[in-house]
Amino acid sequence: MLAAAVAAAALTTTAAVAAPSTVHECGVAQVSAHFSPGSPGAGQRYATLTLTNKSAHTCVTGGYVGLGLLNGRGHEVATNAERIDFSAARTLYLRPGAKATSQMHWSVINGTGDTSRGPCFVAPRSILVTPPNSYISLRLRWRMGTVCERGTITITPLAI
Repeated sequence: MLAAAVAAAALTTTAAVAAPSTVHECGVAQVSAHFSPGSPGAGQRYATLTLTNKSAHTCVTGGYVGLGLLNGRGHEVATNAERIDFSAARTLYLRPGAKATSQMHWSVINGTGDTSRGPCFVAPRSILVTPPNSYISLRLRWRMGTVCERGTITITPLAI
């Protein structure tokens, strides 16, 4: 029984706060989002997506955000968010001001599903970020160029 309790505790990560009895999901009303570009190289691009709890209360999140690339007119373009590192997915309790991050990777070189000539497609102008367990998205400006291989972005689960 003690082993089960220890195992259950290992699956939950907190941001210096015990799990309150009534905690709401970290939805778009509770969080803000931004991207920090990583170091590019050899046609590969990287970024860190950060969700910050902007509310006055602890909220719960965990797992993967949803992504949707948009063109300059706000219409969806090909997006394929490939979730990786499933074993790292955890329940996260974010106190006010706490942050959770996810790592993103994509290619800017034509590949599977792209045309053989010219750029893979027009660079997206914005991206929809949907917090885990939510149906409403945050819309952010996308300033990181094209996303080849039919909009494939690998993404890790949120972590503190």
